[in-house]
Amino acid sequence: MWLTVLYSCTGGAALLYALYRWVIPAAVQYHGGLALIWHDVIVERMLDTLTQSTRPQRILTAVQKNATRGDPRSVVKAIDHFCRNKEWAMNVGDEKGCILDSVVSEVNPATVLELGTYCGYSTVRIASLLPPNAKLITLEFNPDFAAIARQVIAWAGLEDKVQLVEGASGDWIPKMKEQFGVKTFDLVFLDHWKNSYLPDTKLMEECGLLRKGSVLLADNVICPGAPEYLEFIRSSPRYKSQYFKSHLEYTKVEDGLEKSVFLGLVNEEWTGVKGRGSGLVLSVPLLVIMMTSEARSSHRCCWLSSPFTYQTWLQLIWVLLLGVSPGSWAQQGTQPQSIKIEGDITLGGLFPVHSRGPAGVPCGEIKREKGIHRLEAMLYALDQINSDPDLLPNITLGARILDTCSRDTYALEQSLTFVQALIQKDTSDVRCSNGEPPIIPKPERVVGVIGASGSSVSIMVANVLRLFSIPQISYASTAPELSDKSRYEFFSRVVPPDSYQAQAMVDIVKAMGWNYVSTLASEGNYGESGVDAFLQISREAGGLCIAQSIKIPREPRPGEFEKIIKRLMETSNARGVIIFANEDDIKRVLQSAKKANLTGHFLFVGSDSWGAKNSPIQDQEDVAEGAVTILPKRASIDGFDQYFTSRSLENNRRNIWFAEFWEDDFKCKLTRPGIKYELGRRKCTGEERISQHSQYEQEGKVQFVIDAVYAMAHALHSMHMDLCPGSMGVCEKMDPVEGQMLLQYIHSVNFNGSAGTGVMFNENGDAPGRYDIFQYQLSNVSNPGYKVIGQWTNHLRLNPEEMQWSGGDRNIPESVCSFPCESGERKKMVKGVPCCWHCELCDGYQYLLDEFSCDMCPFDMRPLKNRTGCRITPIVKLEWSSPWAIIPVFLAILGILATTGVIVTFIRFNDTPIVRASGRELSYVLLTGIFLIYLITFLMIAEPSVAVCAFRRLLLGLGMSISYSAMLTKTNRIYRIFEQGKKSVTPPKFISPTSQLIITFILISVQLLGVFIWFGVMPPHTIIDYEEQKPPNPEFARGVLKCDMSDLSLILCLSYSIVLMITCTVYAIKSRGVPETFNEAKPIGFTMYTTCIIWLAFVPIFFGTAQSTEKMFIQTTTLTVSMSLSATVSLGMLYIPKVYVIIFHPEQNVQKRKRSFKAVAQAATVSTNLSQKSNGESKIVPDRSQ
Repeated sequence: MWLTVLYSCTGGAALLYALYRWVIPAAVQYHGGLALIWHDVIVERMLDTLTQSTRPQRILTAVQKNATRGDPRSVVKAIDHFCRNKEWAMNVGDEKGCILDSVVSEVNPATVLELGTYCGYSTVRIASLLPPNAKLITLEFNPDFAAIARQVIAWAGLEDKVQLVEGASGDWIPKMKEQFGVKTFDLVFLDHWKNSYLPDTKLMEECGLLRKGSVLLADNVICPGAPEYLEFIRSSPRYKSQYFKSHLEYTKVEDGLEKSVFLGLVNEEWTGVKGRGSGLVLSVPLLVIMMTSEARSSHRCCWLSSPFTYQTWLQLIWVLLLGVSPGSWAQQGTQPQSIKIEGDITLGGLFPVHSRGPAGVPCGEIKREKGIHRLEAMLYALDQINSDPDLLPNITLGARILDTCSRDTYALEQSLTFVQALIQKDTSDVRCSNGEPPIIPKPERVVGVIGASGSSVSIMVANVLRLFSIPQISYASTAPELSDKSRYEFFSRVVPPDSYQAQAMVDIVKAMGWNYVSTLASEGNYGESGVDAFLQISREAGGLCIAQSIKIPREPRPGEFEKIIKRLMETSNARGVIIFANEDDIKRVLQSAKKANLTGHFLFVGSDSWGAKNSPIQDQEDVAEGAVTILPKRASIDGFDQYFTSRSLENNRRNIWFAEFWEDDFKCKLTRPGIKYELGRRKCTGEERISQHSQYEQEGKVQFVIDAVYAMAHALHSMHMDLCPGSMGVCEKMDPVEGQMLLQYIHSVNFNGSAGTGVMFNENGDAPGRYDIFQYQLSNVSNPGYKVIGQWTNHLRLNPEEMQWSGGDRNIPESVCSFPCESGERKKMVKGVPCCWHCELCDGYQYLLDEFSCDMCPFDMRPLKNRTGCRITPIVKLEWSSPWAIIPVFLAILGILATTGVIVTFIRFNDTPIVRASGRELSYVLLTGIFLIYLITFLMIAEPSVAVCAFRRLLLGLGMSISYSAMLTKTNRIYRIFEQGKKSVTPPKFISPTSQLIITFILISVQLLGVFIWFGVMPPHTIIDYEEQKPPNPEFARGVLKCDMSDLSLILCLSYSIVLMITCTVYAIKSRGVPETFNEAKPIGFTMYTTCIIWLAFVPIFFGTAQSTEKMFIQTTTLTVSMSLSATVSLGMLYIPKVYVIIFHPEQNVQKRKRSFKAVAQAATVSTNLSQKSNGESKIVPDRSQ
């Protein structure tokens, strides 16, 4: 029976375990409904109960334990590992996560909306792939989930990109535009309640949050499923959908993602869009970038799953962008403004003639220096080249120059002009009125492009030009990203990249001794890439820490720059500010610093965008004083100055923007037909002259524009020499010019540029790094402004003596996290910031071992005052002149003199009755002991040596033992006599003087024996005690020279004498009833009482000074004074009265009748009887008649 029960129990348990371990997990892997019930209902609730925590909390714990802070990928991996191996969670998962990553990378969205945050898994995946200026808004209804997600997002380091909003999607979607300033979303990820997919999608349509091309990506459309949403999205003509088959998170259950592209309203057709719709213009860069080299080689592009030929695809872009065919520009009147110069070979030019316009307007005000000066530099270079018989002989260079309006998207639109000639136009179905096919003029073919200026513009344009193999040489773009030849292989530049500039700036910072700086970057490729390069180089170089790295938004809100200044002041020690920013941002930073009354605080190190320009510092000169700036090495081109200052409205009609420049430069107004003249503004006469009637200074990049044009010309010249030897003009091999071959010739050029410096390119198409270092100085009265203080050509050459800071100070200010520690202080590093530390004093007896640690000095040494090392601790001893010695010596001398006087008196009156009655033999012994007690004071104060230490041991207890042995023998004799007298008339034994001496010497010999044993066990020697005088302040530390006698050994040495003293006191108490005729006992009793009091006071004083820094002095004085007082009490009580009688009352020093022992016995009996009376007040009156 028992076996049956046991089998049933074990079999049932085994069955349950098998179900839990294998059967159910296998089933849920392939059945969606069972999987959700098992994981989301049964297992989750069970684990919540057992662990007293929620699943998101456990996921957060796994992230914090296994993921690296600031690394989004490691956060994703940590959650995947937890959910796959420990506890399932419904959070997209790794398999569908790859699809999500692909869609995000494909769309490259600037604005993203996520519905359903949960624990933040998909939020981290999306945000980690967004471009720098993108925004992700994620909605979560559950506040507990939102709290966990915030921590996960922060752990991934993505809180700057993510805006997490708590609440229902139906409440927040209508408020998106108002609350967050969002116009439309490029990507929407739906992963919340599945029955909310459809109503939320319709709500986003109604609120205008979807534009043409917006992508919706819905998760879990199969399991748990969103059938109503799928039916709507797949049947609606407003969407084009694609299903990605996958599996439910971490299972084998079928699931998938539905990707839907919003096509707009039903009646809108892709080919019928007119003008330049903002949505389409923004989508063109994405389409161009998606055109890979593989697609280019196969002449096919996969877009919306439709195969187009390469030429058809380009025409489609054109139609989408402008709404008309390329050949109909003239008729439509939308051809972009440009300068067109005819020539055998045409070069393109891109210049920021105008600034960025306000919202909805592509172009703003004209830019005189960066726009017109640079554009005219290209025209000047073309004139020089075309007039040079040795460079491209019989070949004229033409140009097509466009305005970028300082905006990357507008520049991309304009640059499509350069590829017109490469587009094949299908005119087979077009006929003129006479039935003949149309004759379409062939546009000029641009073989190379000069420009652009801004790095963001060059990057955008380079993505188009590379598709058509058109080489590009920039004169101002310095972003390190453009050195990546895998992406920008047709891009070159005559200016060095910011990586060189960043290296130069790191070298400048280190040369000035700074190790703690902040960085400021304008949002965009130039600022962010420059700062990234600076950070990377500074990390590799070491010794430089970044306090804060702040990005200035592309479109800053009101008060943004004031916030930036406040953030910089949070780390006020980081006075150095590395700034990669555009002119407008630099100016507003300086304005805000001045407004915050921080003039002279910040030490700016500006990039070439600041350079030596006056416009950024205008009206902020005092704030900018001391700013160190960098600029590619340049020179003023005299020929260009002559050329430009001679330009007028009459001789410069080829520049279509020159009239606008003329009005702005001379602050006048030209009259035009049909335009009313503005009252209050001076009318232009046309006779104005540049530099005579206006301020003129050659713009800093003019040299590089000229060098870029010459580089292209030299490359074409070399190409012509190789392909067309002996040919006059362009030969067939150069018609057309093949872009890939021209690029090789460009990279091979090496000539002296307009400033006399070499122009060449490295393998990345970059010019060598050559920079001038400037400093803006105001205190230099003779020539205030920018002054060259050094240069950088692969290494820094700085002239510190030429530098001058705020107020004319020539000492380089500090920008350090922590100042050097004072002498004797060690550095305690701040975790994670190698340039920051706290200074901690090496306290006590520590010295500075190295800059990071303190160590204890050896026991016999103390630290130097500056604690940089140790020094020998001085040795001290008790000096005779010390107050601690004067008092004991004084008492000892008095005692020795008194004792000597008593001894002399006793010897002189040796045979007198008083001396004989005192017991001459024991009196001399006792006086010898008293003398030795006084004598020990000198040995205790004398400088320790082996002999002194030996005599200290010998005499320390010997004098006391001699004295108390004699007194004990006396009191014992008296006590025995009277005790014996009570019993019989027979005298007791050993009361004779000889017996008394023998007893005394026996008692003394015990002390001597102990001392000699001590000598044998531990021979006397001296030591230096460094612990005795070791106060907290090491300056007062001393080593004490002393005999090797511990407190314990000293007490043991005196212990025998103390025993004798106590025993003597006991006998004195017992003998207190002796008749006054036997008055020797009572003085001894008083002596012993007083001595006990002295030694009772001695003990707390002696041992209470154990922790004192003057322990030896106090204890020595206490001991010697106590011994001297004890000897003085004995001398004063026992012998001074006798000496007084002998000297001053000799009549009392007479022989008295000798008493027999019988009389003594009778006196003892009488005394005993009287002491037994009840009143206890009887007094023994001696019988003097006997």
